[in-house]
Amino acid sequence: MNTIAKVLNFIRGEIGTVEKGGANNVIYNRVYYGKTVIGSAYAWCCVFVWYVMNVLGMGKLFYDGRKTASCGTLWKWAKGKGQVIPVSEAQAGDWVEFTFNGVKHAHIGICVGKDKTGTTLYMVEGNTSRLNSIGSQTNGDGVYFKKRPISQVFCVIRPKYDSAPIRQVHTIREITVWSCPAKLDACRVKVIPKDYGVQVYDELIESFSGEGDYFFRTIKGAYVLAKYCV
Repeated sequence: MNTIAKVLNFIRGEIGTVEKGGANNVIYNRVYYGKTVIGSAYAWCCVFVWYVMNVLGMGKLFYDGRKTASCGTLWKWAKGKGQVIPVSEAQAGDWVEFTFNGVKHAHIGICVGKDKTGTTLYMVEGNTSRLNSIGSQTNGDGVYFKKRPISQVFCVIRPKYDSAPIRQVHTIREITVWSCPAKLDACRVKVIPKDYGVQVYDELIESFSGEGDYFFRTIKGAYVLAKYCV
């Protein structure tokens, strides 16, 4: 499976993920901020794109590995990198920003294709409303498949997928036992908040003690205490 296919396969599996327990209280924000956040200050369409890239081990392709929840900031960075391309060249895997009601950088999603005429983009987007819904397009409740006319497109950003350093990443949700690859027969994860969506890289970062306890680096930059059981 090539790099773009991995992105498309992953985001299709995210469709239907919704906020629970308050506005913008969603797993993508919890991983991004490292805690539960609620309220209008935490729009997460751009966070969703960040999350996808990092879960797939391609975090360096998003804002040079840094964080931003701002579509405008991401556009400025991409423009400086020469990664903003003509709308007519949009293809699956590209990031697309939209203008709604005259507001530029109002929203962002990931393109999964377009119609035969090239006038409609097929998208998967976070923090929007269901297809054909009258709900908010920029502050909805979940991840949904959308059809967007190119007249709404502000810009198209082409990630440098060919340069992506692919690393195997494991997502841990609501489980406490993880089967590790390579030389580790098993790692018993001791600190995993329920439904927190912790992603753990393959590589061992550092030893916690001399008795087989180790830290593994997670996507959100924290560490997970794991048990070396060989």
